[in-house]
Amino acid sequence: MKRLHLVPLIFLLIAQISQAQNNPARIWADSVFNTLTNDERIAQLMVVRLSTYDAKTKTVTFF
Repeated sequence: MKRLHLVPLIFLLIAQISQAQNNPARIWADSVFNTLTNDERIAQLMVVRLSTYDAKTKTVTFF
């Protein structure tokens, strides 16, 4: 029963530590993201998946 109370506490602690990290890369990424329009922000969520199929070896390669 005590372990069930410990899990949310650990999760909140990890979340708090990750929020507190203000390294230069994160600051730069946040500054660039804040300059984007709503359409550009939505476009950042899109991922194009490229793959090829080799008929001789019958393998699929993902890029």
